[in-house]
This record gives sequence, C-alpha cells and structure tokens, in this order.
Amino acid sequence: FNTLISACEMVSDWNRALALFKEMQGEGLTPDAFTFRALLRACAGGEGYEPALQVFEGMQQIGLKADASTYTTLISACRHSIDWRQSYALYQR
Repeated sequence: FNTLISACEMVSDWNRALALFKEMQGEGLTPDAFTFRALLRACAGGEGYEPALQVFEGMQQIGLKADASTYTTLISACRHSIDWRQSYALYQR
C-alpha cells in the first residue's frame, strides 16, 4: 500500500491516496511514518489542506512524532487555504 500511496503522491491525487489508506486500514494493516508522510505530500500537492490536517491528527493519535519535514509539508498544504493563520500556527509548533 505504501508504494501505491507514494504513486498517488507523485501525481497529487490525494483522493485516491486517502482511499488506499482506508483500504489499508480495512485490511488490518498498520500505517507507519512513511505512509503518513506520503499521504501528507499527496494532500499538499493536490491542494487538500483539510485532509492533510486530518491525516496529521491521525498520525498524532497513533503516537507518531512529527518532524520538521512533516510540519513543512503541512504548511505547504495549508498555503492553499484561505486561512493563512493555520499555516502560521503550524509554523509556531
């Protein structure tokens, strides 16, 4: 699944990446940091800032730590949003 999600990232197809993620979970597979980073990059490239924030929350819920690259990707996703304050709040973390 990670390879397929990464392929979606390359073409900025965040809808398909999220569908694959749900399918992965439905099969009982546990996502890892690589899975979440690929999802975040797919969302950022496809202007899916709201799904990116949901992915980030899911990442935190299972105990994965965000690194500088994670926050950079989130900020990139949020730059497409109308609410610039969201990007700034993430930058302050």
